[in-house]
Amino acid sequence: KGDKGRLTQAMVNLVTNACKFTPPGGHVSVCLRREADGMAALTVRDDGVGPGADALAQGPKSCHGLRLLRERARFLGGDLVLKAADGGGAMLQMTLPREQVA
Repeated sequence: KGDKGRLTQAMVNLVTNACKFTPPGGHVSVCLRREADGMAALTVRDDGVGPGADALAQGPKSCHGLRLLRERARFLGGDLVLKAADGGGAMLQMTLPREQVA
């Protein structure tokens, strides 16, 4: 039911961002799963430097795109969360109501 083009672009942006901050030989993983609460969760992990955990709230201009993605996810009833990944790197998780990604 969501805007297919915008949802696709959001997913591409998350993966592209992870690749951008991951050094040669590094790893990026992508997981899409159904949550029990009716949400769909897209998780992108990398082992690069990535932005700091507070980047979405007050980060530099380079995180502007992530803030826009978070605003879009919230508008659709979901969220975008950025955390430090275990062992270094970053983990971005975008959640949306499943009916938005159907």
